Parts: sequence; structure tokens; C-alpha cells
Amino acid sequence: QRDAVWEVPYGALVGRDVDNLYVVGRCASATGYAWQVSRLIQAVVVTGQAGAAAAALCIRKGTTAHGIDVRDVQARLEGLGFELHL
Repeated sequence: QRDAVWEVPYGALVGRDVDNLYVVGRCASATGYAWQVSRLIQAVVVTGQAGAAAAALCIRKGTTAHGIDVRDVQARLEGLGFELHL
């Protein structure tokens, strides 16, 4: 599917059974078309940067990956120039 628009939800980057584990880039789990596009260099870079920004924000706020408000993560990413909703 050429020129498709896709988004990766925050929950897809957070380890399910291990707190404070971000699973990004080619390590993230996906199926179907999402599996294909999530392994492209652009997706790997963006999810890696998003995971790092979220982890830094968790440290700054004294919370965990599961405890942080996703709106805070989105605001931080938008402040870094990310377009979250295409």
C-alpha cells in the first residue's frame, strides 16, 4: 500500500510484562501490513526517538512507562517537532 498514513500507539512501545521497558524499532511486535512498515528505517528511527523521549520524561516526572500520562508524552514529542496525527 503506497503512501499510506499510519500511527503507532504509545502502548505498542511499552513492554507488557516488564515495567520501564520500551520496545521500539525492529524489536516491536506487529502483524500484517503494520509488520512491514514498522521495519522501515523511518519507523525505526521515529519509534526509537519516541521511546527515548518518553523514557526521559518518565525520569523527569518520577514515574514509570505504564504510569505516565500519554498526553505528556505526546506534548513532548510535538515539542520536538513530531507530527503525531497525520
